[in-house]
Amino acid sequence: MGAYEVLVQSQTINPIAAISKTYGDATFEPGATASSGLTVAYLSADNSIAGAYQDNTDNNKWKIRIKKSGTVNITASQAGNAAFSPAPDATFSLTINKKPVTIALTTTVIGKVYDGNTNASITVANLTFGTNNVLGGDQLDIVLSSTTSSYGTADAGTAKAVTVPLGNVSLRGTSLANYEIANTVDITANVGEITKAPITGITFLGANFAYDGSTKSLAITGPLPSGATVSYSNNGQTAAGIYTVTANMNGGINYQDLTLTAQLTIGKLTITGITFTDASFDYDGTAKSLAIIGTLPTGATVSYTNNGQTVAGTYT
Repeated sequence: MGAYEVLVQSQTINPIAAISKTYGDATFEPGATASSGLTVAYLSADNSIAGAYQDNTDNNKWKIRIKKSGTVNITASQAGNAAFSPAPDATFSLTINKKPVTIALTTTVIGKVYDGNTNASITVANLTFGTNNVLGGDQLDIVLSSTTSSYGTADAGTAKAVTVPLGNVSLRGTSLANYEIANTVDITANVGEITKAPITGITFLGANFAYDGSTKSLAITGPLPSGATVSYSNNGQTAAGIYTVTANMNGGINYQDLTLTAQLTIGKLTITGITFTDASFDYDGTAKSLAIIGTLPTGATVSYTNNGQTVAGTYT
């Protein structure tokens, strides 16, 4: 049998453009192909950033596993066989970008008592990452440089907008190098509550008056806060007596209602200018009587006891 010569063909690997991925992305096949149709293998220049491996659960396909953010060169190679010579290596760049995380306010109510300003105070516990933003096993924390935030308006109310300046928020943790904040504007949510403030500095005192026919009234002392009003019940009396007066304070938008009571007393006057003197009469069989001298004030009346006697005698 005569000698023969086996011809070995050359082969090439189709160039691969630079690949960009994000930390947390799934493993992937780079997609290089050899002109020979033979399987292309891969080698990472830095296995701490990304590693190449054959997946024995998926027909031994070559894949790249992402490990952390950074840029690494991946070399594609094909060693050839009896029919093909080794292909020249093809190197491409793989960039693994930091995983963006969204920071939001939790549903926990951020509250205070009305104080006339929009200042709000939060803690790190009021902030949270978006769902599945941080990979399991990674350690990443939210940091606040200031607890100061703001309500949308100063008035009391519920479901108020609370805004946290984005510049006050940062990240820390052993996995920090692989993450970045995705937010581009201040963090806002309708989780604020400003409760009404109590009305303070108001007194409502009782008073005594002498009857003189004019209207007598009580009034609160102390300044009502802005927006608050007062109305009275059972006030403004003219007749002598003891009255319980109620001051009803409506706190308006920002203050709690307040009710106070006080006693209004109008004392009766002593009747003056009236005399009632003794008198003597001679018996003549007719009724003899005494009478007051002077003018009774309006509304006053007089009645007599043991008056109008006919029989001789002394009577009181």
